[in-house]
Amino acid sequence: MLERNNTEPLFIVGVPRSGTTLLTSYLVSHPNIESGAETQFFNKIGEDEAALEYALQEENWPHAAYDLMKKKLTLSGVSVLELYCKDRESIILFLSSRKPSLGAMLESIVIRNTDTSSPRRWLEKTPNHINHLNDIRTHFPSAKILLIIRDPRDSAASIAKLPWAPKSTLANALLVENWLANTYKGFEENNNCLTVSYERLITNTEEELKKVFSFISEEYSPSILEKKSAAEVTTVAEPWKKDVHRAIDKNHLALWKKRVPKPVLIQIERIMSACLDFFSYREPVTDQIQRVELIQVNNQQFVGLDNFAEVINKNKICLSNERLDTSFLYLEKGKLLAVSFKALKLSFFQKKKVFFVGKKISILSFLGSYLE
Repeated sequence: MLERNNTEPLFIVGVPRSGTTLLTSYLVSHPNIESGAETQFFNKIGEDEAALEYALQEENWPHAAYDLMKKKLTLSGVSVLELYCKDRESIILFLSSRKPSLGAMLESIVIRNTDTSSPRRWLEKTPNHINHLNDIRTHFPSAKILLIIRDPRDSAASIAKLPWAPKSTLANALLVENWLANTYKGFEENNNCLTVSYERLITNTEEELKKVFSFISEEYSPSILEKKSAAEVTTVAEPWKKDVHRAIDKNHLALWKKRVPKPVLIQIERIMSACLDFFSYREPVTDQIQRVELIQVNNQQFVGLDNFAEVINKNKICLSNERLDTSFLYLEKGKLLAVSFKALKLSFFQKKKVFFVGKKISILSFLGSYLE
């Protein structure tokens, strides 16, 4: 019998479309583990630093904390507190017995049963908490953190299905590389962190789950494979989870081979070279290329950017999120004026070299170079 500690919370993180919901559906099928909607807690709660500082002051606690969570934590326009069936009274009651802290605020949402005689471990699954690993470790030092990793090429090719995501595989490859970079240093060296393979979870499910349950010190049972509690992790505000009840489909592996055109594949492998190499999805490649900073103007969706992958590749360019001396702008329909003003600022005021693709505007040739 494994020794377990009911007080150890669980966090599942990863890039979008990497299997975080699938992994969660297995874990919540264990009788000692409960979960719910993505809270987006660390991602959103600190957006207004002044409001957060105010909420954590002793004289404003806990009412200001509730107000801040109610305002900031939403999914598809629905309050996360409502998705957890938490009202003002229950949150205030919980927080009143706790000292002001971010940890207490999150626990007031995710702890369903306050009866300490029959506790269940809570599991929080918000993929972009991969960008807040230090916050998790600071406020929950004993928490177990599970990172699920899928072939980054598959993730980049699938993210556009999400309502908030750019409609470009190139732009989404940048997101994947940026998020996974948070795990390159020190993740595996931490005894409270484990990397789970999406591919092994699909092809050798039981063996991978046994490794996971051993890591979190819970008994594994074959009944977990039935995912009987998968409904716990699906809500009306998360339509992207609708497939969680379906049987595992091995045809979902390496979909990038069928879906991603060759020019786009070449570019996303340049963009994501670090994570492809780090997680051993390919042999390291040495490629003489120029890295340029892709600039997003006014929440561009980058519709049609993938059509220019061949031109970008021909010029031996690799798009990047890093702050660089050379900028890359996409002249996208509906954003032409905003992008033109951004080009003026970059070229004249910041003295940066600028490359363009997309709609040709003759005056912009004075500010930079169109890739041909």
